[in-house]
Amino acid sequence: MANNNYFNCKHFLQMKDKNGEYPEAFFIVSRVRGVGKTTSIGLTLLNIFFNGGPEGVVDLPLTGYKMCLYVREAKCLGNFAPGILKGTVDMYYPEWSVEEKTGIKGVFNYIYLVKGKDEEKESVEVGYVINIKNVRNVKEVSSTFVDVGICFFDEFQDATGKYLTDEVSKFLDVHTSIARGSGEQRRYLPCIFASNTLSIMNPYFQECGLTRNLQANTRKYRGDGYVYLRFENKELAQVHALSGMGRAFAGNKTIDYMDDSWMLDNETGICTPDGWGRSYYVATLINDNRTYSVQYYQYSDIYYISTKVDETYPIRYTITVDGSPNQALKASVCYRHIIEAIAKGKMRFDSLESKRICLEMIY
Repeated sequence: MANNNYFNCKHFLQMKDKNGEYPEAFFIVSRVRGVGKTTSIGLTLLNIFFNGGPEGVVDLPLTGYKMCLYVREAKCLGNFAPGILKGTVDMYYPEWSVEEKTGIKGVFNYIYLVKGKDEEKESVEVGYVINIKNVRNVKEVSSTFVDVGICFFDEFQDATGKYLTDEVSKFLDVHTSIARGSGEQRRYLPCIFASNTLSIMNPYFQECGLTRNLQANTRKYRGDGYVYLRFENKELAQVHALSGMGRAFAGNKTIDYMDDSWMLDNETGICTPDGWGRSYYVATLINDNRTYSVQYYQYSDIYYISTKVDETYPIRYTITVDGSPNQALKASVCYRHIIEAIAKGKMRFDSLESKRICLEMIY
């Protein structure tokens, strides 16, 4: 898939979905920086532009040749395109440089490749940077993007777990607006989603059903309309770990990107609270006729879900919305604490049953 050492976008885009059709969403994740995701994706986008379409570059039925780069916030507009493309342009198109110019403030910017100076200066528009938060204004100028053929959402998984309110709906609304044109109400418009974080709880995985279909060791998955690839480079991870800075700050987890896929491994996290100090009872969880306790061990900073329950404890949450008089778990502070504990690797369970009920919470 990637010449063993570096990610190859062209090979990745050859994957078909579970129906043998062209996917429209391509998810690529890798928790090690430097595997070449951004470089290879950027080169593919540029090659499609310079070829005037996909022929000779990728086997995809694209209807345009320009690129679209998605961002979450207006504050990202301005220098985003150079940040994504400069390294690739410097390496493969050294006569050009990347510039980003305002289209409509806070809504979108234009991406240009520029070469030469003064009277000989040449400037070519190659695509757009679009703010998915500004849904209404993107819709109003959607015909501007009729020549977009392929999109890229870099770091679609936020490393801090902070997303826009109802972000997936905003993304889909913007993407659908851009996908109008070329004589079609809705044309094929693929998007590559890439990130250095792997969170099974990110809203994109949850809403396309990928969360419930992943296993801890899943490297490739073909869904309905989408494909997923987890690219790992153990040699490069070792290079990072053995670098001077990596050794100097070996205990700092900032170098180690979020990965909560351990939750998908049946055995991981199942244990007894040995030497954790005293706990306090947080809440009782109810799922159909079964109940579970949530306890917090402050000294060890660990949350623990158990089948042993204090039936007299007054704080009770229902996991599924079933008309119960108890508050829904997902609307509670307790749920946020559980999600944060999972993300930080500080969630534990007394049994596989308790772990599975926790997974059911986040599906």
